[in-house]
Amino acid sequence: MDDLNGRRAEDLLDSIFHVATELVRGERASLMLRDDATDDFVIAHALGLAEEVKRQVRVRSGEGVAGHVVASKRSLLVRGGEAPVQVRGGQYRSDSFMSVPIMIDDDARGVLNVTDRFDGRPFEETDLATLEIIAGHIGACLVQQEQGEALQRLAETDSLTWLFNR
Repeated sequence: MDDLNGRRAEDLLDSIFHVATELVRGERASLMLRDDATDDFVIAHALGLAEEVKRQVRVRSGEGVAGHVVASKRSLLVRGGEAPVQVRGGQYRSDSFMSVPIMIDDDARGVLNVTDRFDGRPFEETDLATLEIIAGHIGACLVQQEQGEALQRLAETDSLTWLFNR
């Protein structure tokens, strides 16, 4: 049952991620989530990225564009290549991209990045607003997923001793 709920939550996140990418017409995108064991941000979902890149990328708060967005807790829209932090690695077709933090309460739990608009034009403020709304939905999904996992743990273990019920 727990695997089924986990898979449903992952499928929902994947669907929201793909809808977000389609709505803003991006060809490359990533959803990075915080790895609680290391506090690094890793790619949970991606579009237009090589599998090797997805597995290897780890970003710390304050590091690179995604880390800057996580640390500042503010969205970033770059239209002409003038990013406030150095963009490292990767070859992109355009010099316009967006990066939006995934917030839960006042905690940045992830970042949604989109680049390379399919028509080659720069992203607009309306695209950023769309991504910010969707980031809120992703945050709500993460909360729901965490609550489901907590309920599962409570159902399986005694809350006083933390021993398995069966």
